[in-house]
Amino acid sequence: MWRSIHRVVTLSVNVRARDVLARLQAEMRAGSITDEMWNLYISRRLQPNDRRLTEGLFAENHVHFVVHRHRIRVMRSLENAKAQSRALQVPLYILQAKDVTVREEDQEKLTNEQHIQLLRRVNPEHTKGLASFLPLYIGMRLLLSSKDCVRFGIMKGCPCILRDIVFSEHEVLPEKTLSGHEIKLQHMPVSLILQVEQAQWSLPLTELPSTLPAHIDRRGLFQLRPSYDYLRMQVGTEYVSIRRTSFLVTPADTITVYAAQGSTFKAVVADMYPR
Repeated sequence: MWRSIHRVVTLSVNVRARDVLARLQAEMRAGSITDEMWNLYISRRLQPNDRRLTEGLFAENHVHFVVHRHRIRVMRSLENAKAQSRALQVPLYILQAKDVTVREEDQEKLTNEQHIQLLRRVNPEHTKGLASFLPLYIGMRLLLSSKDCVRFGIMKGCPCILRDIVFSEHEVLPEKTLSGHEIKLQHMPVSLILQVEQAQWSLPLTELPSTLPAHIDRRGLFQLRPSYDYLRMQVGTEYVSIRRTSFLVTPADTITVYAAQGSTFKAVVADMYPR
């Protein structure tokens, strides 16, 4: 096992918060905050269309939002996707996971209300990593969590850029779209064309769609197909097995506190409101 290790990563800096921010966090945890720290907290709060998000490090780097709850993560990711798709002037697609019962005779037991309850699951542990809803736009940064990580020798959670979407042949897209306006996909896409940043490898043309432009940079480019897994849902006194189909990716701009541990960011917006 020792000889199979090819790379060792060590953390050179272990800092939760420094100086005045460390004091602010300590007082918030203690449940008693001084006027000085309260004024500091208020001064750091973001306002609608806050210009600080377009200045300094926030203008030069990808902004990460760190939140406490998965429900907040999902809502924040959607709002960010709307804003970014408007800024890039590209369509925003909303993909809903496909949930069907494993046994055909159980399909009648899955009522519309229970189906909605399934789609309200936001914790990846409760969905096997297959998000109920996924916003997508060309140029979006996504975190990869499929087995392709092993295949391409990259770490789980590797950030990728969405370069293209191969839609189902049954999908009917509107002829005219407004950037930032949600387009709900009716069919599961064939694949997502993702690109690993700064990758030096390239896949053979046979592993990529033939419709890709000839001039596109194929380094780090790969095709991610839908995945499926099985969920369980209680219906009355019994449990029904559900097969869920979606993509094993999540928006990269918003993560929970637990997922952020051990990471280094240059531009962060932290949700510090106690819940």
